[in-house]
Amino acid sequence: MLGLFLALVLAGCGSKSQAPGKEEQKQTSQTAKSEEVKYPTKTIQILCQSAAGSPVDIMARQLAKYAEKYLGQPIVVVQKTGGGTSNQQVAIKEAPADGYTLGTITPSHVGDWNNTLKGKFGIDDYVYITRVQIDPYVVAVNANSQFKTLKDMVDWAKKNPGKLKAGGFGPKGSGHQVAFDMLAQAAGITYTWVPYDGGSAAIAALLGGTNIDVVNTNPGNVMEHVKAGKLRVLGVMNDKRVPALPDVPTYSESGFNVDTSWAQWRGIYAKAGTPKEIVAKLNDAFLKAIKEPEFQKYLNDTNQMDGSMGSEEFTRLVKAVDETTKKYTQ
Repeated sequence: MLGLFLALVLAGCGSKSQAPGKEEQKQTSQTAKSEEVKYPTKTIQILCQSAAGSPVDIMARQLAKYAEKYLGQPIVVVQKTGGGTSNQQVAIKEAPADGYTLGTITPSHVGDWNNTLKGKFGIDDYVYITRVQIDPYVVAVNANSQFKTLKDMVDWAKKNPGKLKAGGFGPKGSGHQVAFDMLAQAAGITYTWVPYDGGSAAIAALLGGTNIDVVNTNPGNVMEHVKAGKLRVLGVMNDKRVPALPDVPTYSESGFNVDTSWAQWRGIYAKAGTPKEIVAKLNDAFLKAIKEPEFQKYLNDTNQMDGSMGSEEFTRLVKAVDETTKKYTQ
């Protein structure tokens, strides 16, 4: 009997020392995985391709301010201007894919991939985290311009083929250029595109009254100058009039039908290879930040729309924009 008892005790001890079952292994694996993604543990930086004070820069700073409380670490915005979007893209690609170096992105990045940066950077080099806002395009002129309406501009351009000089952020294929090209095609005119390294630079040129005749930009870029009587907005590329510019007709109201889904959007992206868990955490924090009452007030005050879009949907949008952009750069 004593021998049988000892045998049973030893058998029980042996069974306890066996390798853990599948469920135990799964739990251990999940625990190790969660420990691997302790993020963030330090300051996050957002690289901005536009100058301080530009609409995309202000968006990034507002987003950073309200996302910090959800991520528990500081978020700083750093200017990486020059070369359109190239300097910023180089910095992002050279940084580790660890979620600590992010960037602001607009349709102009997509334009660069299909034009000036073709073969150097592309859609697969990055992950797309969150779309933040939507800003419709507008066409503006110097207050001293002979163009009082969009029709005035079109009529003159038809009489003077190719002589109309339109400017905006980015080279051929940029979001601004494609938007103006859509209007030009709908109106049946030709023009010369003059690229600038930022929307503010294009506005400065228009105010100077020598380098360009019109600018393709966004409401936030021109409101201050419109109120001061220095600029005049001829039309807005949107289904409805912009509340801050109630007297400015839409393109369709002026007789030119364009695809109004092509709008200036701004979002956040990062280097390809950034862990999915980190992308998900950033996306969650940014979407919550966008819904903060003060962030919504900022959108309203600057005549912009909430463009909240999660990573998967945003990725699909960028791919669609890439396909459309190819039509205007080939």
